[in-house]
Amino acid sequence: MHRNLRSKLCKGSFRSFIHATGQTCPCRHFHVSSIRAKMDFEPSVTLHNGQKMPMLGLGTWQSPPNEVREAVKTAIDVGYRMFDTAYFYGNEAEVGQAVQQKIDKGKIKRDDIFITTKLWNIFHHPEQTLRGVRTSLQNLKMDYVDLLLFHSPTSFKYVDDNTIFPLTPHGKIAYAKVDFKYLWKVRVQ
Repeated sequence: MHRNLRSKLCKGSFRSFIHATGQTCPCRHFHVSSIRAKMDFEPSVTLHNGQKMPMLGLGTWQSPPNEVREAVKTAIDVGYRMFDTAYFYGNEAEVGQAVQQKIDKGKIKRDDIFITTKLWNIFHHPEQTLRGVRTSLQNLKMDYVDLLLFHSPTSFKYVDDNTIFPLTPHGKIAYAKVDFKYLWKVRVQ
């Protein structure tokens, strides 16, 4: 293993990934071409509906804008088939673009990829839930996601789609009471 792999990791989760896969990184700390071979990320687990979910996936939280697309494409090239994103991360569109580019090139089919996204806390309100899901699907440019999670079990007051952390007049988070049984019904639809 290249000695710098342990000692000179750059900032950003994807820079480390790009280094480990032998891709060129903007910071040029090091380049590890010996790890470039395609990896096999089985096994997977079988969910209650019979769908297989890979046990190893690429998370996209805190990924720098304009880098996640290339990281996802490289991850697909080396064998990753599960990707985790969220409305809150602000990168669903880039993840979707990367997957679509690989589909268009014939490298994968949509059924080969397992996409997880999360419903942000402002979309827990019954009148907002379906719109929140549709927004994520539009961002991803996909007809479905394989796993939809609640980002957290805390609901925030809905102001608008851009107010991620609504505040009270006193500067505290504006929470809302939501019956989660309703949300489970909506998720099944």
